[in-house]
Amino acid sequence: WHPKNILIVTNFPYRYNGIEALVVPDDLYCEFCWPATKVYCIEYLLREGVITDLCWYHDFDCFQLAPFDEPVLTTGDLGMTNYGRVSRLCSASIFFKPAAADIFGRLKQEVIRTGCNEEVSMAWLLRDPSIAARFELLNVTYAMNRANIRPNYAAAIKPLKAAHFHLSSDKYDQFVLGRTV
Repeated sequence: WHPKNILIVTNFPYRYNGIEALVVPDDLYCEFCWPATKVYCIEYLLREGVITDLCWYHDFDCFQLAPFDEPVLTTGDLGMTNYGRVSRLCSASIFFKPAAADIFGRLKQEVIRTGCNEEVSMAWLLRDPSIAARFELLNVTYAMNRANIRPNYAAAIKPLKAAHFHLSSDKYDQFVLGRTV
C-alpha cells in the first residue's frame, strides 16, 4: 500500500513510518460494545467527507496476504464475509463505498437501539430490502478465519486475500507457520 492510501484513525496523536493518524473525537467510542466503535468511526469519516472512494476497513488482526487485483465490490455499496458455515457476518474486513454512508448511519443507530455488536446489528439491518439490495456477501478469502477452516478453505478463492485471527500461539502456528491443529 502506498502511504497516501493508508488511513489510521485514533483518538490520540500517532505517527508510524511517516503515516500520521487522523485524530477523531473521543465520543466515537462505543461504551457498551467496543468492537462497534469501528462503525461509529466509519460513519463519522463518511459524514465528514474524509472517505471519498472505495475503502477497505480491517481490524488489526486481519492481515492482507495477497493483492486485491479484481474488483471486490461488483454490485453493492458495502460488502462483508461471513464465518463460512456459520452465517454470522464478519466485521473484521469491510469493503464500502461512500454511497454506504446512510447504511453506516443506520447501523450505528441499530447498535445503539439494540445494544448488540455490529455483526448482529448488520444482520438485523439486512432484513430491510433497500439495504439488502446494496449489500454483497463476499467470499471468505477476504477474511479467512480459523472457524470451519476446512470447508472455508475449500470455498475460498485462492490465493487467500486476508487472514483474520487473534495472534495467540495456536493461531500463529496455524496461519503463519502452516502447522495443522
